[in-house]
Amino acid sequence: MNVVFKYSFVAEVEKYSYLIMHPKEFKDLRSVVWDPFYILVSSLSKRSRLSWAEDIWRPIEPEVARAFKVLKLELPKEEVVCYIYSTGCEGWYTPSKSCIYARITKCKSRGEFALTIIHELAHLATYKIGQSHMEGENTVDECMARFPLSDIVTRLESLSHI
Repeated sequence: MNVVFKYSFVAEVEKYSYLIMHPKEFKDLRSVVWDPFYILVSSLSKRSRLSWAEDIWRPIEPEVARAFKVLKLELPKEEVVCYIYSTGCEGWYTPSKSCIYARITKCKSRGEFALTIIHELAHLATYKIGQSHMEGENTVDECMARFPLSDIVTRLESLSHI
């Protein structure tokens, strides 16, 4: 497993456009950032945000990779691109591109950001064509509740500092 963090202004604007054109898809989500001001902030501070993401992820990546192996969760590619962004929901995945997205603004903690990455990686590893949104979420929730991922999740949930 190798997660590569990237920032793309174009991808960010595309995702924000989708957000404002399809607001009903996001109305029931617990955490959505609607303010486009964050796009400007992210584009101006992308280096520090990429560094922050790396600092959070690199120490836990080997442990997460081992947990995925134990649970037989295989990613479509060894290297997964994680685009950081600043608006919309906490995370999502694009199976056709084998990439994930993790929102870096308004995270409650470093642990929440790391959990978003793990959650989206689990989506990539368990994705099946034709599954509903809820089927995908239930499958990922089941994976996250199984040992050894459950131990990682518990530890990350306890991190309260950013």
